[in-house]
Amino acid sequence: MRFSRRHGAEHREPGCRAFPRSARAVRRAVAALSLLALAPAAFATLGGDAGSIATDVASLGASAQAETIAGGATRHNLTLPSGTVVHEYVSPAGQVFAIAWQGPVLPPLKQLLGTAYFTEYTQAVSAAQTDGHLRGRTNIVLDDLVVLSGGHMGAFSGTAYLRSAMPAGFSANDIQ
Repeated sequence: MRFSRRHGAEHREPGCRAFPRSARAVRRAVAALSLLALAPAAFATLGGDAGSIATDVASLGASAQAETIAGGATRHNLTLPSGTVVHEYVSPAGQVFAIAWQGPVLPPLKQLLGTAYFTEYTQAVSAAQTDGHLRGRTNIVLDDLVVLSGGHMGAFSGTAYLRSAMPAGFSANDIQ
């Protein structure tokens, strides 16, 4: 590269890039993530439609199996690449009414709870931390939403469910 004395600026040879390759890669990644953020989410979220579980499987890179359980409900067992297993419980009416997880890392709770319930959950956790009532296991019990979560690095487990969406003949003890 040569420097121009007249303008005090760098003179670039033909074909020389204005930005290093890494800066371009960063700009492209930011642009791609921005587009993803604008795209509507179609995940099988708590309280949502069961038809979108296939989207969860694809977006999480999970393998899945489904089985019929008590009261005609269906449990979709998703194994994430991290080894964490997520169970999504679907009522006979086709609504996701509960989720459970167990594994070495937490699953993406924002995706699984959905934006509205995740916001309720995080606000309740923040309030409990501020009050000093949160020690070890996180037990959040709101009007309809219940999230019980705990563990430590390498071993996490928890459940989340909507009381109002629980099918007849199914109890919180059935969520595993």
